[in-house]
Amino acid sequence: MDGYGQRVYSCLIVENEPLAIRMIEDCIAHRADLEVAGIATELAELKEMVGRFVPDIIFLDFIIPPGNAQGFHFGMLPKSSSIVVISAIPPHQFDGAQYLSNPYELLKPVSIVAFDRCMEQVIADRNEE
Repeated sequence: MDGYGQRVYSCLIVENEPLAIRMIEDCIAHRADLEVAGIATELAELKEMVGRFVPDIIFLDFIIPPGNAQGFHFGMLPKSSSIVVISAIPPHQFDGAQYLSNPYELLKPVSIVAFDRCMEQVIADRNEE
């Protein structure tokens, strides 16, 4: 909750391209109900971060370096996190997409309008749980 009683959702950005990271950070920053809790630029960092905390929302680019991931795959992401796939290519074309159940999708480049529309759906769905 923020100082006004509004729920603030923690977000984890999984992306290795600096411009794409900045784009997602800018989209998150313009909303009072979202905050960046971490940025993972490789699969090993993602593994370590979700071992320490469970973000409400994960913004996920499928194409990231593995690092020393030691068998970690997207199916090991927290089930309570909402997954938003951000890519220029539809998720069904990626190896590993089968591990995600009903991810939300945002196509790159992401506009503020598309981002807000997606976040309204994510938050509405989370509030129904």
